Amino acid sequence: MARPRKLKPDYCHDAATGRAYVRINGQKKYLGGYGTQASRDAYDRLVGEWISAGRTAPPTSNSGRDDGITISILIAGFCHHAQRYYRKPDGTPTSEVDNMRQARPLRRFYGDTPAKKFGPLAMAALQQKMIELGWVPHVHQPPDQPRPHVLHVGRE
Repeated sequence: MARPRKLKPDYCHDAATGRAYVRINGQKKYLGGYGTQASRDAYDRLVGEWISAGRTAPPTSNSGRDDGITISILIAGFCHHAQRYYRKPDGTPTSEVDNMRQARPLRRFYGDTPAKKFGPLAMAALQQKMIELGWVPHVHQPPDQPRPHVLHVGRE
């Protein structure tokens, strides 16, 4: 099979509406206002999922019904729980509460995503983006095993 002309699709501007879009597998996916951080994050998320899926369209459902809670709501609920539950005997918070900062990239890239739609491809895309941005210093491996260059996640 021939190598594609471009490894990543372009971040494009729809002049008629002022919105950003990306064309994936021949379909326009609108991302929000052109040039905004939110549209750039949506672009990174969509392209990351597309690459994680082997440059094919990830499965989608067009049911039109409410998909339940979002990732942001799930994170907020767990943060509230962690602040009450993870306490030392003297009542001060443990370091587990500070570990909740690690959820920031998840909220940044997938905050508006329904929690039940966040699957293995989204996790792989998030991990790869965190590695690219330097948010993950290294991949944890036992000392007797060589370190991989890419973090892999199981796929369905």
